[in-house]
Amino acid sequence: MKRALVVANGVAPSNNLLKQAVKEADLVVAVDGGMDILQSAKLKADIWVGDMDSTKLKLEDYPHIEIVKLLEKKDITDLDYAIQYIMQKDVDNIEIVAGFGGKIDHLLTNINLLRKYNDKVKISFFDDSQLLLLVTGKRVIKGINTKAFSLVPLTKLENLSIIGAEYELDSATVEMGSSLCQSNLATAKQLELNLKGEALLVVSV
Repeated sequence: MKRALVVANGVAPSNNLLKQAVKEADLVVAVDGGMDILQSAKLKADIWVGDMDSTKLKLEDYPHIEIVKLLEKKDITDLDYAIQYIMQKDVDNIEIVAGFGGKIDHLLTNINLLRKYNDKVKISFFDDSQLLLLVTGKRVIKGINTKAFSLVPLTKLENLSIIGAEYELDSATVEMGSSLCQSNLATAKQLELNLKGEALLVVSV
């Protein structure tokens, strides 16, 4: 599985988290001001994508990396374009850091990218305190034992099963807007979710 790390232009994570994420990635992509975040941590990108309206850096100082310069006036966000570009690199797992914070409309648009590309590539957002991903159908998440999590329904959820948690469910129906699945706790080596519909899984890390 080829993993891409995307450094967006939101709130920067800790240097330790960023360094570990870069180390584990097969491809590192900076989106606009995400390059500034990498540079402040003395880390490098393989690709730099954006209209460059949020960076203080000069493109000519980075001749060693692939730069994709976008127009400022366009019908797509820099991050959305970056995901499309990365998908051409035979990547099947995209992990996005610095995708939170800033304007609420940007955050909501970023979250909707999980839905837009759900049938094409696995995408998740993360920072020092949380992990965010989309669940449709069956999903097994490992390595979150003792971690708090919430399942936020984006549609009506049917046949919802939660296994490996303090509060488990079996073939439940959960309406959109319900807070039933708020504030649960993973209690096993793996958390098993199965549902018909779409939900956001938010894990406190």
